[in-house]
Amino acid sequence: MQKLRKDGVEVILNTRLVGAERDKVSLSDGVTIPCNTLVWTGGISPNTIIKNLACSHDKSGRIMANNHLEILDFEDAYVIGDCASIVDPRAGTPYPPTAQHALRQARVAAKNLISVINGRSAADTKKVIFDYKTKGMMALIGQRNGVGILFGHRVHGFIAWWLWRSYYLGNLPTLEKKLRVAVDWFIDLFFKRDVTRLKTLTVERSIEDRAKQKEGIRY
Repeated sequence: MQKLRKDGVEVILNTRLVGAERDKVSLSDGVTIPCNTLVWTGGISPNTIIKNLACSHDKSGRIMANNHLEILDFEDAYVIGDCASIVDPRAGTPYPPTAQHALRQARVAAKNLISVINGRSAADTKKVIFDYKTKGMMALIGQRNGVGILFGHRVHGFIAWWLWRSYYLGNLPTLEKKLRVAVDWFIDLFFKRDVTRLKTLTVERSIEDRAKQKEGIRY
């Protein structure tokens, strides 16, 4: 928070966003903030397709599963990732929907699916249990700056940034992808990001605009 404020970011604590319109947002303390651009980063929610499935869901809409990653009351049907609500036996709360959990859930679900394909019964004790202890959480908060908690220890600054990038790079799927990302990061150390590389959305002209253009009306 100190770093963000130092970089000119206004941090408002203990306040919720209660409304958003085209040119303003409203906060729970009654304050209205005028704006031209609103970027929402308030978390994720399962797609309505997931929420409407005929199975048990938690209050956020994620599908509830047992420690084998099987959907409750459904045999040999598995769920993983952001769509899954799996209780952490240590904390008594669902595992957070992060990549480090999803990757390991995928391995467990794959092994259990192989068990099903090989004809093992649903009560087979050889089915794998998902039991994972979170390694920590990290976030980047600026160029060559980050924060995080790893194995219960707080890290920040350049070390946190370097650890995050190293972990991310190590988990990319192919050597080609790793090389491409590594080269891009290396170039980024010496040059500013080129705005010509940013993708922009092309807004289709309205019917009225196209009609005016045909009539030769200039803007």
